[in-house]
Amino acid sequence: MTTLAEAPHCAPCAPPMADDDAPLLFCPFCRECYEGEEVCPDHELPLVAFDKLPRTAEDNAPPGDNETLAVYDLRYGRGVLYGAAVLALVGFVLPLVQTSSAADAITSTGMDVASRVAPNLFLIPALAFGLMSILYRRRSPRTMRAARVVIPAMALLGAGSLGVTLHRIQNGADQLSVQLGTAVEIEPLAGVWVIALSLLLTVAGGFVFGRLPPVGDAYPHDSDTDGPGDIDVKG
Repeated sequence: MTTLAEAPHCAPCAPPMADDDAPLLFCPFCRECYEGEEVCPDHELPLVAFDKLPRTAEDNAPPGDNETLAVYDLRYGRGVLYGAAVLALVGFVLPLVQTSSAADAITSTGMDVASRVAPNLFLIPALAFGLMSILYRRRSPRTMRAARVVIPAMALLGAGSLGVTLHRIQNGADQLSVQLGTAVEIEPLAGVWVIALSLLLTVAGGFVFGRLPPVGDAYPHDSDTDGPGDIDVKG
């Protein structure tokens, strides 16, 4: 008969090995990580993958006043001003006016008019490049807001240049009419309206340049819950 002392010693049972392939899941409320669980033990919410976690207030918060944005960031009025600068350059190379008489009709682009009749119209592309320079150099909300007076003033300069140009062209047409003894008419073309639109966008973008939106809640709260609002979580 084998005694207890003579009985062979049994090796202790090894704990079950954790599955290395088990995904790490997170609670959508407390954001704690759990392995091998499907429900948060504290909040009884289904656990979700990291990329399914709802955004927090910090994620939705606007940048700080001194935070530098990327050059291509289109928020806070930057997209409007980029569009205004591009439209100004496009309008400058589009047909600007058409001069018509009984004998002939001549179409001139903004470049043609600036080179031959009204050099002041070169102010339009200069302002467009100046606007792009401001967008490149002023990339924090604080520095952007400091330029909110300058940008509408630039648009007013551009509007004045366009108005003076059209006035000069009309005066030239009137003088030519007297010399030829026939009516000479001036018709504004697409370039005028595209440049005018760019100037309006410049004014609008200047007023909102660098303005930060109000910070809202990270979650929409219900009157019946203390935690996050309706969270669409797939088990």
